Amino acid sequence: MLLGQSLGRDEFTEAFTMSKFFIKTVLAFGLVIGLLLLLGKDIILSWLNLSSDALYPLASPALVVLCCAIWLRMLNMIIINGILRAGGDNHFCLRMDLIAMWVIGVPSTAFAALVLDWDFNHVYMLLLVEEIVKLSLCFHRYLSGRWLNNLTIAAH
Repeated sequence: MLLGQSLGRDEFTEAFTMSKFFIKTVLAFGLVIGLLLLLGKDIILSWLNLSSDALYPLASPALVVLCCAIWLRMLNMIIINGILRAGGDNHFCLRMDLIAMWVIGVPSTAFAALVLDWDFNHVYMLLLVEEIVKLSLCFHRYLSGRWLNNLTIAAH
């Protein structure tokens, strides 16, 4: 909302500065949350009330992957949903989601699970490839500044 207001006032330098602050804050917050989750892993796993001893070896490494990657997912959310879409870059976000998920994420994890017969933890870790592709595409778009648009001009 704040970013959209700056863009609507044609304050593009302020909007870009604000977006840098958001990215840095979310990155720091994501790293702290990931560390806290990692430190509290055993408590979190006890809350899951895993009824079978076979489930813990699956849940524990998956939680470690989640803890290590939460900053990446949070960063993608703020760049995609909070920054690029504030400037009306919805078409790019749609194409990027399509490419990252349906061209890279789903086929690579399906191939690893069904053809290569990788175990659950490795397939779950492979899901991060989609997030890395999203970050690379979106961060490049962010740095280009093509998202810095005043969407209120069309309303006049």
